[in-house]
Amino acid sequence: KSRYGSEPFGQGCLLARRLIERNVRSVEVSFGGWDTHQNNFTSLPELCHTMDQAVAALLDDLERVGKLNDTVVVLTTEFGRTPQINQNVGRDHYPQAFTSVLAGGGFKGGYIHGKTSDGAEEVVEGSMTIPDFNATIAYALGIPVDYVLYSPTVRPFTVVEKLSNLIQVCCLRKGEVDRFAMTSNHRNPHSCCSHFDIGIQNFVCFIDQFHFLFGIS
Repeated sequence: KSRYGSEPFGQGCLLARRLIERNVRSVEVSFGGWDTHQNNFTSLPELCHTMDQAVAALLDDLERVGKLNDTVVVLTTEFGRTPQINQNVGRDHYPQAFTSVLAGGGFKGGYIHGKTSDGAEEVVEGSMTIPDFNATIAYALGIPVDYVLYSPTVRPFTVVEKLSNLIQVCCLRKGEVDRFAMTSNHRNPHSCCSHFDIGIQNFVCFIDQFHFLFGIS
């Protein structure tokens, strides 16, 4: 229990792991406080410590109980933070470049995809768009990216509207951890998986202000 930390996020990750071990289909654990428009350098070290401790413990335990290979873990957000510091010693919204992590679920370990400029102002190599990223998750889960879902108002949706580079999607397979340099003009990079009978048993996702979402077939 102490390995996850005493913060609500850490204890939420511990509870989520226990629920996943018991084959609960969907679990969400939220972690806010990342909107550091002011006092970035005061709050960020504490936030990162809380997240690093909890996520590391979760991944270790999922591997220990034999669930990691059957679980897609996604750590991402809707945008990054400005490389420049504002007048309030903070960092503002910045969609041009940010980093995401994928673990478990058959992704190859130790792979770094993409590169930003020296000052992290832009992605200069291997840009991964939001559609590409969502398609990568869908591919790992065995979900057809062109599968049509219907809203309660019978509006059709697909998992991914369009792909800018299908090769980026298909090359990321088999292993444990991947990291991407991303760029986005979208505010809500959510993906759909709950309506599918998926091959991978679990789905873990950090989205927006760092949320976990688990799904099990």
